[in-house]
Amino acid sequence: ARFDQRDYKGAVIQLKNALQLDKSLIQVHLLLGQALLADGQVVAAQTALEEALQRGVNRAELVVPLAESMIQQGKQEDILRDARFSIPGLPLRTAATLLLLRAGAAADLGDARQAMADIDEARRLEPGSAASWVAEVPVRIRAGQLTEALAAADRALMLAPGDVEALH
Repeated sequence: ARFDQRDYKGAVIQLKNALQLDKSLIQVHLLLGQALLADGQVVAAQTALEEALQRGVNRAELVVPLAESMIQQGKQEDILRDARFSIPGLPLRTAATLLLLRAGAAADLGDARQAMADIDEARRLEPGSAASWVAEVPVRIRAGQLTEALAAADRALMLAPGDVEALH
């Protein structure tokens, strides 16, 4: 309930207390990782999510928050090379989201070609989503392709007129 109310600090305390009573509660490890990430504790979030994975939580349930925690720590290269972040076997929405995170990581490392390939694949998986168009904008700007960046932003706004990311 605290997590749903966005009281992440309170949720972290309660979840840690639950794990002191029973470390085998794998969903508690997962939720703890998500609460820590939401609270900005990215290193602790990575640890909790990796513990959840080792204890048997389905990779599809935690791969996105794990990638987010690692990207926030500057571990972009790990996102592109670690097998845990491979796309095969993931549900479509999770795969598309992870592809966009991978695209951002590739762009951060200066690999615009890989970034665009991941964006294109995400777009193929979720053709009606504005997220891939939003993700394309900074890649195009970094490459000096301002006309293409503006076109991608316009497409994102067409698909999701009220989306905060698209508006930004």
